[in-house]
Amino acid sequence: MKTYKGDTSVNALVLTEYGTAFFVSNANVPPIQFEYHVKIKIFNTEGLKKGTVEIPLYSRDKGSYDQLRSVKGITYNKGDKGQLERINLANDQVQTTKIDEHHSIVKFTLPKMSKGSVIEYSYIIETPYINNFKTWMFQSDIPKLSSTYEISIPKLYGYEVSLKGSLPLTTNTFKEVPRCFFLNGVNYECVTGIYHMENIPAFVAQPNMLSPKSFMSGVYFQLTDMAVISNFVDRNMSSGRQAIARNWKEFSDFLKLQDNFGDQIKKKFPFKNELAKVAEQQTTPLDKAKAVFTYIQKNFTWNGYDGIFTDDGVKKSFEKRKGSVGDINIALISALNSAGISADPVLLSTRDNGTVNKAAPSLNDLNYVVAKVIIGDKVYFADATDPNVVFGQLPSRALNGQGYIISLHSTDDWIDLH
Repeated sequence: MKTYKGDTSVNALVLTEYGTAFFVSNANVPPIQFEYHVKIKIFNTEGLKKGTVEIPLYSRDKGSYDQLRSVKGITYNKGDKGQLERINLANDQVQTTKIDEHHSIVKFTLPKMSKGSVIEYSYIIETPYINNFKTWMFQSDIPKLSSTYEISIPKLYGYEVSLKGSLPLTTNTFKEVPRCFFLNGVNYECVTGIYHMENIPAFVAQPNMLSPKSFMSGVYFQLTDMAVISNFVDRNMSSGRQAIARNWKEFSDFLKLQDNFGDQIKKKFPFKNELAKVAEQQTTPLDKAKAVFTYIQKNFTWNGYDGIFTDDGVKKSFEKRKGSVGDINIALISALNSAGISADPVLLSTRDNGTVNKAAPSLNDLNYVVAKVIIGDKVYFADATDPNVVFGQLPSRALNGQGYIISLHSTDDWIDLH
């Protein structure tokens, strides 16, 4: 195959793509294991870019982190005499780069690729973050002949599944499987599903698309509720079944209990003496809010990562003077409230992340947080991650329709972003 007859302009073609995700049995903190396998035909030199792969990994702390279990790769070439040559990816060709305390990237390039090569690679990741059940994107910038995602979820967990994009599934089957998951000596039933598409065209963003990702076909998962499991990571539980995100009120209540979100906002800003010096010099509430904003903005450097949660907590991230969107803007909200200025977090989706589905809450949709500040009868937005943005403005990446207010002072609601 020298070109793809469905679109002769493409640089590469996915011949087959397969993924599976399931909960690992008999673990104190049951992780999700995600396995990915793909085979790609390279048509030209531009297509060689598909042979360089980056896998992001996240670590909240020493007891909660993503683990890469396996990486395998092969390049298939045609020899001088027409014979098939197989060149395996060597272990030392897989490199891990630590970006910071919480983020690392595993990177590899398939060996000896050239025009006409077929490449194949696979990897396995285990993650404890069950709120981030792996999204499966059917569409990408190159076409695919076949793409299949198989999932298995114990009935201990409830997930809302949504399909985005305009392409229909070729196959979509579900069944209940007894005794598929084991925990503390107890067998549990699972729901398994297969999502499959064939002859998938490459996604081409149109000039008028504000959020192209919203139009790409994929399947998304949001944890809505779960049975209480002792010692489970990142949970504040009592007994029975915990509601998490069956509706926006539950979602808001859940976030307010989290130690890396609500708890950080409720706490007084830890550097009260420094904050007092900044605030006491101002005579009006607006001037005080602007001064606090500038204080946070100048004392933080954004590390380039989005997110609605703090990675380090307000105190530690401020001491480091560097952090994610969640670290910086939750510190801003904490500081404003501690200075007597009413501020609440507003959750939103950046343009790169797509639009928010207001019918059902999803952490996939919400990847950014800013401050909503009320002074008198006027509402201001504030984002301290960008040194070039002033108080009352948002950077263009955050101007994407509406955001959802998680209020500690009033009622939760949607608000237009401006």
